[in-house]
Amino acid sequence: MPYLFITSVYPSHKADEVVKKYLEVLTKYPPVPAMGKTVVSATKLFEQGVKSFTAYEVEEGKLEDAINRWTKALVEFRNIEGYATSIDVWATAAEAFRSIGMKLPE
Repeated sequence: MPYLFITSVYPSHKADEVVKKYLEVLTKYPPVPAMGKTVVSATKLFEQGVKSFTAYEVEEGKLEDAINRWTKALVEFRNIEGYATSIDVWATAAEAFRSIGMKLPE
């Protein structure tokens, strides 16, 4: 199962606006267990503001659906000044080995 790594950054003075939007987006795009699950979601303060990170484990065959859903949800934040986000797709080690015709050593 692949993983989506979602990273968002925004200025600390926009935190209240981001949290308000997050609660709205969560209502509009609630979790879909058949698509995948959040493995970890964490937030930290850093020099430029706030950084949020989510690791999302995608169910087999649901990668395109998961990317589309996350993209739609994250687009909702587009009008918050200074908000930036990215979605990175990572394969598990076993998937990476399979892609080159090998098996991950046990």
